[in-house]
Amino acid sequence: MATVRLRRGAQEDVAKADGSQLSAIANGLKKLQVSPDLRGEALGDNLAGYRKLVLGCRKLRIVYKYDPLEDLVIVIAIGRRRDEEVYKLALSRISDDSADSLGDI
Repeated sequence: MATVRLRRGAQEDVAKADGSQLSAIANGLKKLQVSPDLRGEALGDNLAGYRKLVLGCRKLRIVYKYDPLEDLVIVIAIGRRRDEEVYKLALSRISDDSADSLGDI
């Protein structure tokens, strides 16, 4: 089973989610513990090397990176697909890679 850790920004995304979104997010994070390299879909362009997991409601995405050597999933962003919002958020967090703490789920 892979270890799933959330960057501080992703932790804040979870804290902002409403009740209906929290259930979908929790289920998505559990799914990432098993075969995260086979889950979701690979992203391209500026997010090459990252993956997205579409959540049950189809409006939310989890953007993450998987390190198979450490069997570690690092969640970068959790948010809405609308207007590419979650992808822009992920890209800004990756670009601003300042000492960002990680938390376990």
